[in-house]
Amino acid sequence: MYQRYKERFGTAGVVVGVIALVLALVTGAYAAGGGLSGKQKKEVEKIAKKYAGKPGATGAAGTNGANGTNGKDGAPGAPGEKGEKGDAGTNGTNGTNGTSVTNTQFSGLQGPCPEGGSKFVVGTNTTYACDGEEGEKGDKGEKGDTGEPWTAGGVLPPEATETGAWVFAGEGALTGFGTLNVALASFTLPLSDPLEESQMHLVPAGGPSTTECPGTAAEPAAAPEQFCAYVSELEHATFAVSVPSGISGAKVLFLTEGKEAIGSGSWALTAPPTP
Repeated sequence: MYQRYKERFGTAGVVVGVIALVLALVTGAYAAGGGLSGKQKKEVEKIAKKYAGKPGATGAAGTNGANGTNGKDGAPGAPGEKGEKGDAGTNGTNGTNGTSVTNTQFSGLQGPCPEGGSKFVVGTNTTYACDGEEGEKGDKGEKGDTGEPWTAGGVLPPEATETGAWVFAGEGALTGFGTLNVALASFTLPLSDPLEESQMHLVPAGGPSTTECPGTAAEPAAAPEQFCAYVSELEHATFAVSVPSGISGAKVLFLTEGKEAIGSGSWALTAPPTP
């Protein structure tokens, strides 16, 4: 029977028919029994192997697909080939040594220097530093006389004038005459004798010059054997009284009116004439 089927339908037809028969049997058995039994599976595999053809020759390998672009969802591109190592560079040449400066001192005329100097040479460059001309030696001064620390006798010389400043501030001290403040004038050079009260004077701010006090607060002056106190500023106070001086200073008293009392000015003292 097999030979008749083979002669009628050929080998391919017999194989197709067998496969169809197997499928029909398998399908029927699967439908009737709810699935193939182990024995049925082995029979089917046996029949399939018996009538299966020989494996064909292995086909040629397909070409590789192109790499995807590096987009957000694309595959990364293939890495590039490693480049060849470059040739080593040549060493640079050594620089030339610098030239040191030479310094030569000389005397007499050389270059622009008539009195000598120093000559500096660097390579082909030459520079001179000239000595200055020697100045003439000055004459020796005469020895002065030995002086005294002040004036003769250590006092203000006759008719010589010395000046200074005075100031006070504040309420002052309460006395039997009222609240008094004292302005002091200290003499740099003392008097030989103190002055009397009549020789003590106070010149108000902007007051006129007098014979005894011919100056101003800015330029104080006094006649011989007179003491003059010039007022520049006086607030909350009035002149009280002058008192005799000492040989090294004088006092001027002011009647003050409260803690804001202030006063300032200058003074001048001229020594008596020569007896």
